[in-house]
Amino acid sequence: MPFRRPGSGALPLFMAHGGSHVTLAKGNRSRQVTDACKKHGRVLPRLYRRAGGDPCPRVHKEVGAIEYEELGMEAIFRVDVENFPAFIVVDDKGNDFFSQLS
Repeated sequence: MPFRRPGSGALPLFMAHGGSHVTLAKGNRSRQVTDACKKHGRVLPRLYRRAGGDPCPRVHKEVGAIEYEELGMEAIFRVDVENFPAFIVVDDKGNDFFSQLS
């Protein structure tokens, strides 16, 4: 079976099996993901974007592959950060920032 990224469709299943305590978002996610965050106590932060600037300034203190290193950027990483420029899009109670805008 070919490797498949855990996108919105697979993310709830991944969370149900103990994975993905924090998943970075580029935008809003499906209702499935919001419900899974609530059910499994997970959070979904989104990076701040600065006009003309690096979307993620160098805030990492340490980065290392934990598992599946042969997959390159698709591996599972542990990243220790400081002053991380993000805000919570979906919290562990299932509150969705984007749904509150409409």
